[in-house]
Amino acid sequence: MTKTSDNKGSAKKKYPYRKLGIALIILAVILAFVGVALMFTVDDDPFAAAMIAWIPGGAALYAGLCATWDDGKYSSDGGNSGPL
Repeated sequence: MTKTSDNKGSAKKKYPYRKLGIALIILAVILAFVGVALMFTVDDDPFAAAMIAWIPGGAALYAGLCATWDDGKYSSDGGNSGPL
């Protein structure tokens, strides 16, 4: 005989940072577009102006990818630690 169980809500327990990670990736994309817009509006040093948006965008992208990647099978505590 096989035992069945109700798995309702198990995805929330298994992937607690998934929504945060997706939001951070979206923020990184928005900041990338802001950096490109700043590059075209500043005459003195356009690359430095773009870095104002691209550096936090890169950090948001890294944190977002870490939050969506860790599903518990790579961490020693079963995925309870999270990326932050």
